[in-house]
Amino acid sequence: MPGTRFAAVLLLVLASCNLQGPLAPQGGGPLAPPPPADDYINPTSAPFERSDGKAAFARTVAVMPGPGRTTVQIRDVIVGPHGEAQFALLRGPMVVDARSGTGSISAGDRTLKLSRETPASLAAGARPVARNDGDVPLVLRLYVVEGP
Repeated sequence: MPGTRFAAVLLLVLASCNLQGPLAPQGGGPLAPPPPADDYINPTSAPFERSDGKAAFARTVAVMPGPGRTTVQIRDVIVGPHGEAQFALLRGPMVVDARSGTGSISAGDRTLKLSRETPASLAAGARPVARNDGDVPLVLRLYVVEGP
C-alpha cells in the first residue's frame, strides 16, 4: 500500500524534526543600547570640503569608538579625473576601499593599485597621495584607526 507507506514516512520525518529542537541559537539577553548620538557624525550633515591636491574633495562620514581606546574614522574622498589628493600624516593604519573609478595610492616608495575588487591598506606614519588614472571620478571610502 503506497499511501500507507508514504504516510508512515511523513510521520517519521515530522517526528524527527520535532526532536531536534530549534535550529537557530537562542540569545542571551537584551541587545546592547545604541551609542549616544554625540559619538558619531550623521553623514547627511557632513558636506564635502576641498582637500589638499588637485580636484579632490573629502568629508568625514562617521567617527566612532573602536576596540580598546581607539577611534575609527570613516571618510569619503572624491578625486576628479586625472587629479590627485594628498592626505595628512596618518596617525594610525588606514584601509582604502575604492567605490568607483581606477587609480593608485602611494606612500613613500610604495604604490598600490586601487580598484573595486582590491582594497588597500597603509601603515601608520605614512603620508599617502591618491591619484586618479581615469576619465571618471575616483571615489574612495577610507577607514582610519587612531589610538593613544
